[in-house]
Amino acid sequence: MSWDRVGLGRWSRRGFLAGAGATGALTAAPGFRSASFAAGETPRQGGTVVYAMEAEPDILDPHACGGWHTSRLVLQMYDQLVEHDLTTPWQDGAPPKLVPSLASGWEVSPDGLEYTFTLREGITFHDGTPFDAEAAKFNFDRIWDEDFEYFYPRAKAYRAADIYFLDKVEVAGPHTLKITLKEPFNSFLLRLANLGPGMVSMISPTAIKKHGNQEIALHPTGTGPFKFVERVPGDRVVMERNPDYWGGNPKAGPFLDKIVVKPVSDASTRIAGLRSGEFDMIIVPVPDNRPQLEEEGFVWDQGTVHHNWYWAYNMKDPIFQDLRVRQALNYAVDRQALCQDVLAGTAFPMENGIVPPGMLSFDPGYKAYEYNPAKAKELLAAAGYEDGFETTFVTSTDGSGQLLPVPIAERVQSDLSKVGVDMRIEATEWVSYFTKWISGGFKDVGAAQMSFGAPDPFWLEQTIGCTFHVGAVGGLNTGYYCNPEVDKVMQAARQAPPPKAGDPYADWGLSTEAVEHWAKANRMATEDAPLMLVLSDLNPFVYNKRVKGKVQTPLEWFTFRTIWVDDA
Repeated sequence: MSWDRVGLGRWSRRGFLAGAGATGALTAAPGFRSASFAAGETPRQGGTVVYAMEAEPDILDPHACGGWHTSRLVLQMYDQLVEHDLTTPWQDGAPPKLVPSLASGWEVSPDGLEYTFTLREGITFHDGTPFDAEAAKFNFDRIWDEDFEYFYPRAKAYRAADIYFLDKVEVAGPHTLKITLKEPFNSFLLRLANLGPGMVSMISPTAIKKHGNQEIALHPTGTGPFKFVERVPGDRVVMERNPDYWGGNPKAGPFLDKIVVKPVSDASTRIAGLRSGEFDMIIVPVPDNRPQLEEEGFVWDQGTVHHNWYWAYNMKDPIFQDLRVRQALNYAVDRQALCQDVLAGTAFPMENGIVPPGMLSFDPGYKAYEYNPAKAKELLAAAGYEDGFETTFVTSTDGSGQLLPVPIAERVQSDLSKVGVDMRIEATEWVSYFTKWISGGFKDVGAAQMSFGAPDPFWLEQTIGCTFHVGAVGGLNTGYYCNPEVDKVMQAARQAPPPKAGDPYADWGLSTEAVEHWAKANRMATEDAPLMLVLSDLNPFVYNKRVKGKVQTPLEWFTFRTIWVDDA
């Protein structure tokens, strides 16, 4: 399967600018709409879905959980003030629009410094605690206010890039929350809606006071469509329908009585469980099993998402301080062959720069680093490595969005060997790997691998910005890359004025000016090669045909609110 069959090849920023409809720049109107379902299908209430995920989940604390695989699970029990519309299917590569969730609307000041949220009334947490402005402030204070009694350092570490811009969080009325920023940060709404690592969801203050910051992960208590039942480490997490759910926005479900989530790190075991009926839905299937699974009646569902798989070169390593070496290794990898041979069309080459598809600043017209081993050898020789060099690249054995990390790494290893580079692979299990990765623990290797991305263009600065090194202010820059010229463009992007009414990016809180700056920064950074570009994932799921209503969007997460089972 070629990647353009999922629609990415049809999308362009110019076409998006011409065709997108905007709702306005400064205000989000309150209100609901209802999710739509396939023609002739009426969702049924009841039933259980057993979902096999790719790794053991991290802690079930939305403010401090690592990886999309855990966020997908935690999302079902919690709500955010602002969310992406997860009920609308894939739309030409643009991420789902932002919609009011626990906030019924918001206003942004003309200078981009003040965000005033009107909160919905009549909503309660699973333990009966009312949701109001005091509860919302409690959650923000837990993440960012070090003087707050319930401040949680791990939450700040995971969401620090967001709260880095906060100045004040104030209760402006029983259901009005006012947030003031230190400087303009036009991605603020997108960051509130983003997942991984951590997310700004609302936890019951009563539950945190009862259980404490560490133990709340064992007693998840949100406002979401499903309630926590139990967790048996290594075996399952169980959730049940919240009969008092306020409805979500758009209104949909929940329809299922119960969700059982099973961590199964081996892809072949997930496939076997699907076939035996033990599992109803799985993620990250064995890629070359697709034809047979579809013949057997299973649904294979995949599409473009904001998910790139890459290595960040260690800029503290003298070898990778040479631009020619970094560029050479990018020319040495045959991405097209890797995607076809190892991943059987469930991914496509990461050839449009650092930013992933599904991000608002993605530009499919920009191409970088075609497969050219001769050029790679030429650059290595010019850098003084005509006979190559030895290096160690690290990855995980499994994990959130990691696909088949060791087979992918081995294929890259083979490609690099053809240009004289001896790449040693070190792989560890996901939770340990991610914990070390995000704390800046990989200082003595050539490159550290990650699969990441976001619909928000600010992710680029988190990943390569001078300020956002891992281990400092919650950044994702694990390679310690810093280019002041690129940083200037990224700063101009995030500080661009709020959009005016009619701007095609207003539905995400951004202006065309901001998005153009981000696209320029992507081109500049890609040419400076802080990363080895490898592939972009298509996020495949496979499920039994009795499972209905799953919505595929250009996001790495989804809602169970729309899912139901047809056992007729």
